[in-house]
Amino acid sequence: MRVKVLGSAAGGGFPQWNCGCSNCRRFRLGALRA
Repeated sequence: MRVKVLGSAAGGGFPQWNCGCSNCRRFRLGALRA
């Protein structure tokens, strides 16, 4: 089982301003709804 916990890093929220993971990139491109 794999679990992703979003918004648990310093600053919280999604997407993280300094993150380049696939989920954050997709959200910024409008391909992912959070």
